[in-house]
Amino acid sequence: VTGESNGSKTNPSNNNQAIKKPAMLNQLPQAVKAGTSVAYADWELTVNPEIEVEDNRLAFTMVLQNWNDNPQTFRYKPNTIVVYDDLGNTYKFYIGNCEPDLPYLARQLTFGSYEEIKFESTRSWCSRAYRLPLYSGVIPQEAKKLYFHLEQFGVYQNITFVLDL
Repeated sequence: VTGESNGSKTNPSNNNQAIKKPAMLNQLPQAVKAGTSVAYADWELTVNPEIEVEDNRLAFTMVLQNWNDNPQTFRYKPNTIVVYDDLGNTYKFYIGNCEPDLPYLARQLTFGSYEEIKFESTRSWCSRAYRLPLYSGVIPQEAKKLYFHLEQFGVYQNITFVLDL
């Protein structure tokens, strides 16, 4: 995936300013409010608190940055991202035209030093490791919160991002 041009990668080391690395957490919190950056193990992840809804499909966006001086490889499986609400409803990932086993297969991206990549849910998520699946379902009117849980997203394990509805 290195060298792909997707228009969403940035590399602050190209700027002529000093790099300000965020303070890294010693351990991951169990839950954080979406929009809060979580800096851990030389990575920084931010889940956008806004979701897009179209045709009963939910789309999420998050930004991941490598804060290491060296390139790093990031690995995950799409099926380890779980979406549910405060009423107990779980939203299944949308396979679309992808192969049925794709959500269970490991994906990896190589990040350059200080590189940032935007991950987005799209209908055509099959062929790009920085694309995430859409999630199917209608959010009930009574739901107040949506939970974007990462079971195993690289170094981010068992952390939930809470989105207010």
